[in-house]
Amino acid sequence: WRKPPPSGPPAAARARCRWDIALELLSEMIALSIPRDAVAYNAVIAAGFVRQRWELAMALMEDMARERLQPTSITYTSAMMAAGGAGEWEAALEMLRDCTQRGLQISVPNLWAAMDSCERGSKG
Repeated sequence: WRKPPPSGPPAAARARCRWDIALELLSEMIALSIPRDAVAYNAVIAAGFVRQRWELAMALMEDMARERLQPTSITYTSAMMAAGGAGEWEAALEMLRDCTQRGLQISVPNLWAAMDSCERGSKG
């Protein structure tokens, strides 16, 4: 029996994801007309979280909306963690509000990301 590989934003951090490579792969998918889904965007947003690229997360969420893709709880968690890492706790809380307004069920990682963002903001 093998333990399944970790998933989600903390796994992305442990794997030292490279947001630039992830973004390049997403761009290639677009150029080749390969259909994208929330999972593809989540991978890039999670990689951006590692470098606190919260602006990238917001831009990708806007791209998802243009493509009529629904962000998932993972999308929001990764984006909130990126915002919090950059000291943008207000943006993280706005994303949490947006998550509830879209009717997504709030998860423990969502709440953790929002609280962590606020904690980081209080130290800055």
